[in-house]
Amino acid sequence: MRARGRRWLAPAALGGAVLAALVVPAQAAKDDLDLISRATDGAPATGGASFFSDISPDGRFVAFISFATNLSDADGDLVIDAFLRDTATGTTSLVSRANGQTGAGGDDRTFIAKVSADGRYVAFDSDADNLSDIDDDTMADVFRRDTVTGATILVTREDGPDGTPASGAAPSISDDGRLIAFQSQDDTLSAIDDNVLLNLFVRDLDAGTTTLVSRPSGAGVTPQDASSFVPVVSGDGRSVAFESDANNLTADPTPASRDIFVRDLASGVVTLVSRATGPAGAAGDGRSTSASISADGRYVAFSSVAANLSAQDGDPTEDVFVRDLVAGTTTLVSRAAGPAGAGGSADSQFPSISDDGRYVAFPSEAANLSPIDDDALGDIFRRDVLGVPAAAQPGPVGPGAGARAGRAARCAGQRATIVGTARRDVLRGTRRRDVIAS
Repeated sequence: MRARGRRWLAPAALGGAVLAALVVPAQAAKDDLDLISRATDGAPATGGASFFSDISPDGRFVAFISFATNLSDADGDLVIDAFLRDTATGTTSLVSRANGQTGAGGDDRTFIAKVSADGRYVAFDSDADNLSDIDDDTMADVFRRDTVTGATILVTREDGPDGTPASGAAPSISDDGRLIAFQSQDDTLSAIDDNVLLNLFVRDLDAGTTTLVSRPSGAGVTPQDASSFVPVVSGDGRSVAFESDANNLTADPTPASRDIFVRDLASGVVTLVSRATGPAGAAGDGRSTSASISADGRYVAFSSVAANLSAQDGDPTEDVFVRDLVAGTTTLVSRAAGPAGAGGSADSQFPSISDDGRYVAFPSEAANLSPIDDDALGDIFRRDVLGVPAAAQPGPVGPGAGARAGRAARCAGQRATIVGTARRDVLRGTRRRDVIAS
């Protein structure tokens, strides 16, 4: 699952029990814990924090960004960069670098990195102006790095194989690395986009096309009437989920300030996601954000303060839901175990859905979701949405881990997350935030 989001500030750290030592076994086993933010020679990251991880479906590859200065021989500066860790070979590679196997590291900050299913491609956004010969400004742009050929290409450009460069951010990548969604205020990317609103686009890197996503349903040429944010492309590349303040994307009345939508790139149909159960269920009466979509585009997880999306939720507390676009059902996820489990007693946010749509991981401050967690501190939980609801399980650092829970990372059997602070180690001796997989 891809955690798709804005340019978040570094999330508050997860505290917890100190691990006495970190042992990386030759063969993965249940409860193994690997330090991801480390150099190829095994040395832990030094010189700065690491965060914002994204993991491939099989758990082998983890993309992340870091201030560290020792993760690659090609990077020795204090600029934040994107890296890719191959947990099978134990190698860490600099991703935010210019075209070529020995391309120079980016000369300005990188914000988000997203990895394709096989780990070959990494999409990232950066302010660097030395990553592409056709991009020489300091505006944020989106790039894709091919870790096999060493090619770094500019994604944010106008329609056509040789489209004029444009600006953009917040990338999301399809499983095969071909399609990359992004957001942009540049009004040159589509003839339909004639405003300065934040719009969403998908670049097909094989076809050389750039398509406007945030537009009313169908093939019309009417632009959206308010901004849209944080596109998330499904693994199969057919659907894009996103947040929007627009009121003209579908015929449905949308009383909330922000809703979740999905656009089918093949049919052009836009569907309202943040609504109650039923094909014509009422739109959420409160703000909905943080979409996460299954690989086939059928299931969309999101968080919302709406009180009318589920009969089990009638309060203004922020909760996590899953919409089944085929069955037309909306399910409350942030609730205690069992089909009639009580809704969360405090905010739950930032869901991350597994590729098959079965599991949703999410951070929550609720104290009533698990019998072994009765405090009001942030924890990470996972709910089985499609099978018999499993007991909500606290995250990788255990119950009562402390502090506020950070954004849940991709959930596909394995997880990656951010732990520790510069003052409080979770992995002994690193003295900073680290990225771990479990």
